[in-house]
Amino acid sequence: MWLAKLSPRTRRRRADALRSAAVPHNTSPECYEAAVSLLLYLGHTKEYVGLHYDACTKAPSDFGRLEPDANAIQNSIESNYGFVAYSDASWRSSSNKYSSYGYIVYLFGGVISFASKYLKIVAMSSAEAEYAAASQTCREMAYIRHVCLDLGLTLTGPLCVGVDNTAAISICENPGITARNKHFDDQIHYIRHDYDHQRARMIYVPTDRQRADGFTKPLDPTKFFRWRETVVPAHHPPV
Repeated sequence: MWLAKLSPRTRRRRADALRSAAVPHNTSPECYEAAVSLLLYLGHTKEYVGLHYDACTKAPSDFGRLEPDANAIQNSIESNYGFVAYSDASWRSSSNKYSSYGYIVYLFGGVISFASKYLKIVAMSSAEAEYAAASQTCREMAYIRHVCLDLGLTLTGPLCVGVDNTAAISICENPGITARNKHFDDQIHYIRHDYDHQRARMIYVPTDRQRADGFTKPLDPTKFFRWRETVVPAHHPPV
């Protein structure tokens, strides 16, 4: 379903149709046209778009630069084999009461996990949607930590996840009940649990540096191509 985000000419209606096309029993003409459009896109890009792993363990140059301990964040990512995640959410849509969210996880300079889904809660604010999305991302991060351990790679300390919503970060780092979060379901507090146990940490990233952005909504062509280059680079360095 995430491939619905890989068309630079996608609009909201087309994106919604592509999401619906992923449902086997949906046979509407709009979904059929969307599926054909998707297949045409894949056929035209198969020669130059693909995942690449360069064994780089350095953090993205701009990641965490606004934090007071920016150097420590960069060092933590590098010591964890370049592990870094991004989480984003698009609060509600005109066609769905649920918010869409997405995440992307990097290791050794390449993408190892990604998702584009709907949250199973009705978020009352963008902060709640971003907070819930980060919790879902942390669940995936916990799974990856276990897989890496089985492979002989030990990920230590809090793993970093980039989020572009300061309110969501504040909710995570400040325990307690407030008017903003008193209605939250227990399940979306997963990230607070991981934060308290030093297993995850939310780091603010500007929206234009949010690598999970394209998994949550259609982007205009300029933004799309820039975003796609961070996920599936069209130009790979020589080996």
